[in-house]
Amino acid sequence: HEFTAPRIDTPHTHGSGCTYSAAITAELAKGTGLVDAIASAKRFLTEAIRTNPGLGLGSGPVNHFV
Repeated sequence: HEFTAPRIDTPHTHGSGCTYSAAITAELAKGTGLVDAIASAKRFLTEAIRTNPGLGLGSGPVNHFV
């Protein structure tokens, strides 16, 4: 399986790996199958990066409130 999304040109990706793994885990805990859990988490993370709050001058956080 390949989970792709358009590249978002932003330095604000701090926490994206942890957020992605937590979103996958949450979906699995809800009983979602593995492939669907990853796809859902990918959509969530993409939106979290796209709507980042733009905090800081370096690598700011993603938006966990999407």
